[in-house]
Amino acid sequence: MYGGVCAAAALVYGWLYDGACAVCAALVYGGVWWVVWWSCLRCLCSCIHAATATAPATAAACNVCSSKEVEVWCEKRHPYCQSCFDHTIRCQVQGEGRLTFVASGCKVCCPFCPFEQSLPAFSMRECAPFLDQTTFDAFQDCLLEKAVQQERQSAAIQFAKKLQEYKQSNPNPANQQQQQDDEVAQHADHIVEKLIMPTCPNTDCGAYVAAFDACSAVQCSCGVYFCAWCMLLVEAGEGKTARTRCHDHVRGDCLLNPWHNVYPRAPHPETWETVMHELGRKRVKDYIQISGGV
Repeated sequence: MYGGVCAAAALVYGWLYDGACAVCAALVYGGVWWVVWWSCLRCLCSCIHAATATAPATAAACNVCSSKEVEVWCEKRHPYCQSCFDHTIRCQVQGEGRLTFVASGCKVCCPFCPFEQSLPAFSMRECAPFLDQTTFDAFQDCLLEKAVQQERQSAAIQFAKKLQEYKQSNPNPANQQQQQDDEVAQHADHIVEKLIMPTCPNTDCGAYVAAFDACSAVQCSCGVYFCAWCMLLVEAGEGKTARTRCHDHVRGDCLLNPWHNVYPRAPHPETWETVMHELGRKRVKDYIQISGGV
């Protein structure tokens, strides 16, 4: 009876105090031999549990080349090394895959995910640093092309609607109507191509500006510097380079920059897009007034 009580006390002591030795507890309480056996068995089980709990999980390998240097995971947790991720994106944004990529709304796909997956396979805001510069530039060009197409489609729909309303309220003979239609179409093409979307202020360039990622003092591919908020072309002068003067303008002189800082704050690019829409409206309004419209 006494031995059973001692054994129970030793076991309870050992289980409650994980760092205590049940063998010592059995000796303190005058335990019996099977307490020692039970304690040894428990210690063995504890060692096995600790070893399995702390053993590192098998490292993920790139789904393409089986490299252990995994840098990127898709939304379905398919692993990629940096090289294979860059190659996967490059095949989509360059060459034959570019048209399909833009037509899909620039949805980045993972070849190991279901094709019918509606959401992009990668969060490009997080994964873009793992792209080579050439691949990243091609990706940005695709986004620009998509934005231009959307703006053109939207403008064409609005133009067709307004033109139909105008024809219904201002009927003309057929010959006069055709001449008027041609003139209106020319103005509409100029508005859609030159005024709605922000473009490089260099008249010899005119490249579309879809967005910018970091500094608001933008250097276009043609070499000029301009402010991303007011689209002002800044040249060298007063003993300063064009780059320095453009940064000074963005920080202090630009009236459309809400932050007066070279790096935009959140929400970006939503705030910038709102400013660009208002600038586009102003350009269209000024053009209509100059052309003799209302």
